[in-house]
Amino acid sequence: MSTRLPRRAALAAHMDTPYRDILYTNIVPDEEVAQGIHQLVVAPMQEIQGLSIDIDALQARIDQLTHQQNDLIHLREGLTEFVESHLALVSIPRTLPHDILREIFIASLPSDRYPTLHRNDVPLIFLSVCLDWRRVALSVPRLWTSLHIVGPAYSIWTEPDAMRKELKAWLPRSTSLPLTISFVWTSSSGSVMGGDRKQASSDMLRTLMEYSDRWEHMRFVLPSTHFEPLTELSAKDVPILRTIAIYAHDPTTTPPSPLGTLTFISGTQLEGISVKNHITSSALQSLVPFGHIRQLHFAQFTLSLVDILNLLGTSPQLETCAFRIYDMAPPSTPMQLISMVFLHRLSIADENRSDPTRLFGFVDLPNLEALEYSSDNNAGAVPVLNQISAHKLVKIGLSVPISSEAVKQHLALLPNIQSLVLRQSFGSMHRSGGVVTACNLFSLLTTTARSALMCPHLQHISCLGVDGGTYDELLILVNSRNNSRNPQISPLSDIHIFSAREPGAHVAPQLAAAGCNAVLRHEKVEAVAKKVQPAGYHRGDVPRKQGDHAEDWGPFSSGRWMVEYAGWGCRRRLSDSYTLEFDYVPPKSLSNW
Repeated sequence: MSTRLPRRAALAAHMDTPYRDILYTNIVPDEEVAQGIHQLVVAPMQEIQGLSIDIDALQARIDQLTHQQNDLIHLREGLTEFVESHLALVSIPRTLPHDILREIFIASLPSDRYPTLHRNDVPLIFLSVCLDWRRVALSVPRLWTSLHIVGPAYSIWTEPDAMRKELKAWLPRSTSLPLTISFVWTSSSGSVMGGDRKQASSDMLRTLMEYSDRWEHMRFVLPSTHFEPLTELSAKDVPILRTIAIYAHDPTTTPPSPLGTLTFISGTQLEGISVKNHITSSALQSLVPFGHIRQLHFAQFTLSLVDILNLLGTSPQLETCAFRIYDMAPPSTPMQLISMVFLHRLSIADENRSDPTRLFGFVDLPNLEALEYSSDNNAGAVPVLNQISAHKLVKIGLSVPISSEAVKQHLALLPNIQSLVLRQSFGSMHRSGGVVTACNLFSLLTTTARSALMCPHLQHISCLGVDGGTYDELLILVNSRNNSRNPQISPLSDIHIFSAREPGAHVAPQLAAAGCNAVLRHEKVEAVAKKVQPAGYHRGDVPRKQGDHAEDWGPFSSGRWMVEYAGWGCRRRLSDSYTLEFDYVPPKSLSNW
């Protein structure tokens, strides 16, 4: 080994060959050259033999060290297993008091949807960790009070019997607590499993009906022919039912609402109802005790002005309402002004082309806080805003073709607005094929020393299919408000933009630096800016205030006007190898737009 360096020097000397010119050629050397070549390679060949001996010695040493290393690794693994197995006995999860573990389980429930019947979803996953966790999870009824069920075609279940067995095991775990359940069974549910799809859904419904005395919030999305088991229930069978959503669907037709056959909703405790199929107001009034109703959602079928006035006149406790109106013909007999003192949120999809403001000549809304208005009327303005007490509005969503001048005019009517959503109307979107509406919103809202202060309390802006201005104008707007020393001006905290303009790479970082959460969407680019929070604080940590109606707000969806009282959202959850659930996965509360 000590001859390594001399050998390297000798090798370098031998490399300086006098036969360099004929190397790697087809020349056949004569006898004299051949003899010189043989003499030249004698020393290198001796070096090769010496190097081979050294390599063999090193390999033997390596093999010896590798064997020693493997022995040490095996010893370490044994000691690690010994230590970990003993530390597991005193680990925090194992030693946590059961009351704390129960609170952790409850806090682990999804915050934006309801649990499903999947074994890898909370809370079912707690049952497979260990025997102690299983016992604790089964001792917490609150873990099992809400559930979202999706028919087998759109879930991990392929056999209805297995799904029903899991449901039968789930429901008793909630003991005597009220239940919140969403049951979705599409026309294709069951096609992957064979057999009678209607019978499969009927069996599931009858399993749920065994616990109807504890139904509190229920939602049924079923084929129109699958509601028959529910007709067997009466109001006495659902003594605590507070809200219900009914949606009948058919792959070939638009079925009428089955609500008229569901007599169990006639209980006086019912507070909220959502219907997505056509039903006459007279049929509703004969069935539903509207004197106690607080939430109504009829945004999927059209009603006349007379129908709406009849519903509002019999619903004095109404707090939130959504409807689609098409006929503004006034009542045939004079009507007194209807005062809706509790109504704080109103959603209107206006399909009328003549006079969209006639409704407000019959209705007084003194405490309206949130308004959603959708129309394809090309008037360029929103006359509805001129007919209501806009000074109390804190949230407004507009899906209308609106001009810049109209935006300026309407913003002046909204001194206390906190959230503003402008979305291109569905009809104009299809006529144009993209983002066309321009309103110069960012410039209008920018605070300067010379400009009038407009919407000083504004905190959230969404421009969805509406061109509010350039991204540089947006940055100027955010900086003018978030860096203002005027105590009357609230900083902008949330911005959502869907625009034909592509955001530059500098926009999102600058918005985040200004303290603004932003989502900037383009057909090719999506930029997300999250403002830096102080240590120990996250936006989700702030509890929602009791009675904060401004948060009781639904999103636009799928390019159409879509708001539903119960806030059932459409969401897909994916794991590594399967779709957990598809179709409608309901969030626990209405989301912020």
